[in-house]
Amino acid sequence: MSLRRHNRLWELDLLRGVALLLMIVFHLCYDLNVFFHVPVVYDRGPIYFLGKTAAIMFIFLAGVSANFSRSNWRRGWRLFSLGLGITAVTWLFCPSQVIKFGILHFLGTALILVAFLIRLSPLALLALGGGSIWLGLYLARVRVSRDWLFFLGLRSDDFYSADYYPLFPWLGILLAGVAVGKVVYREKKSLFPFLEGKFRLLAAAGSHTLILYLLHQPVLLAFLYLLLAAR
Repeated sequence: MSLRRHNRLWELDLLRGVALLLMIVFHLCYDLNVFFHVPVVYDRGPIYFLGKTAAIMFIFLAGVSANFSRSNWRRGWRLFSLGLGITAVTWLFCPSQVIKFGILHFLGTALILVAFLIRLSPLALLALGGGSIWLGLYLARVRVSRDWLFFLGLRSDDFYSADYYPLFPWLGILLAGVAVGKVVYREKKSLFPFLEGKFRLLAAAGSHTLILYLLHQPVLLAFLYLLLAAR
């Protein structure tokens, strides 16, 4: 989402397409369980693993792509604003599954921070990333009485967000992506130009990740309603 169409790195789009496919499978199982009471296990086991793999891929690739963005500041505010929109929609129409700080909130906030960190060396970014992961693992064991800092990873026992990606530890994954992108894509060219065009469908989906992310849940829910609830 960070390069002009004619100058995109196709392999990054391909990986986004794979992550998108994994995420759709996870959300399909989530919707079946939560909204249609089909006994599909999504919060542990293989499906849970698929969902987290998709999230890690999206976050890491967002970090890699930050090296190509003309304005991570603008890109971050755009994603954060969309996250606020999702909060409003879930709060109004499905308050039991409200999303308070989901992956779009996280990506928006993290990219705003990256706008100030992008000039750091890969080693410094990896060090900050490692510290972020360590801090997140520590905060996950801490419980507070008020949820004022839930976006950092500090929360009470009663806190709930249907999609939850606090800054810590997830900022560490994104900073690792920035660092790897600086090294691997120093020349800002595809590493596998000879394979371009071999995976057109997934790469095409990956080049439109944001719009597909925003649309896939309403489409899945409508499909499942027609298939199951309307019988």
